[in-house]
Amino acid sequence: MRRGARVVRLPGLHVGKTYVVVAVNRKLRGWSRYFSIGTLEPAYRTVDRYTEALFRQFLVRRHKVPERGNRPFSNRYLYEELGLVRLDDRRRMSRLHALT
Repeated sequence: MRRGARVVRLPGLHVGKTYVVVAVNRKLRGWSRYFSIGTLEPAYRTVDRYTEALFRQFLVRRHKVPERGNRPFSNRYLYEELGLVRLDDRRRMSRLHALT
């Protein structure tokens, strides 16, 4: 998972945020479908945190924002405005659909 996510943010790759979000989301969805057996909440939370950190690094470098202090890019910005996939939410939603 880490190797696949890092490929999307190679230093010489100058593409838009939308392209990166789409590429990372594709990797996350594929990973979650492949490993969708058993108790996944801890693993999904770990992948979500890793993806958040990776994306923040990408955005900080892209926009030349200082990393220190408050987070320049909130979770709300990453998930709601950019549309990054949150695996933990996907797991909850699939469980809710199974109950109805």
